[in-house]
Amino acid sequence: MSKAKRIVAHKKYLIVTCVIFSIYAVALIFPELWLLVNSFKDYIEFSNTPWGLPQKIQWSNYSFIFDNFAMGEAFINSIILCVACPTAGMISTTFAAYALSKFEFRGKKVLYFIHIIPMLVAITGSSSTMYMFFNDLEYTTRLFQ
Repeated sequence: MSKAKRIVAHKKYLIVTCVIFSIYAVALIFPELWLLVNSFKDYIEFSNTPWGLPQKIQWSNYSFIFDNFAMGEAFINSIILCVACPTAGMISTTFAAYALSKFEFRGKKVLYFIHIIPMLVAITGSSSTMYMFFNDLEYTTRLFQ
């Protein structure tokens, strides 16, 4: 294959890849934008025109949620857990990686798989289990009370 044909084939490959990733990006971003736009509507307007833009921006929706449902506390809990869980996992995995690479001992393969298998399971597969675990620890209702 000549160099010119390879360049043309590579450009076609890049164009197809860019199109696929652009469609994927739109599929990820659109629901978030739709949620944001609809959060400014009142109940009746959302029921009548779920795909339209809001007639009047309702900031009172946010004050209602934060006042009645302790969203501020839930937000802080989420931030703490989103920092603490990956940090604890990284520290645990780092220590295990050091021990597994430097030392020979019985059960080395078992310990290796205990640390590798959770990395292979998609987060969506373990999210319900994590929620039940945090619910049992009462982290979903109150973290600092």
